[in-house]
Amino acid sequence: MSDVFTSNPPILMLEVTDVVTDALIVLNTENILYHQVTEGSGTVVTFIGGDSVHVKEELTTKWLRDNT
Repeated sequence: MSDVFTSNPPILMLEVTDVVTDALIVLNTENILYHQVTEGSGTVVTFIGGDSVHVKEELTTKWLRDNT
C-alpha cells in the first residue's frame, strides 16, 4: 500500500438514486454526518452543515460491500 493511502484513505464516492427526482446523484462520504436506514424506503443521509437527501438504496454494510 502506498504512503498516500496509509496516511490519507481515499474518499469514497457513492452513486445512488434520489427518491424525490429519481435521478442518479453522487455522494461524497467525507461530508456525511450520519445516515439512517429505513427498511423498505431507503436511507436518509444528513451532511455536515445540515443538508439531507433521501435515497432509494438502503446503505447498509452489506450494500456497501456489494456496491463498492
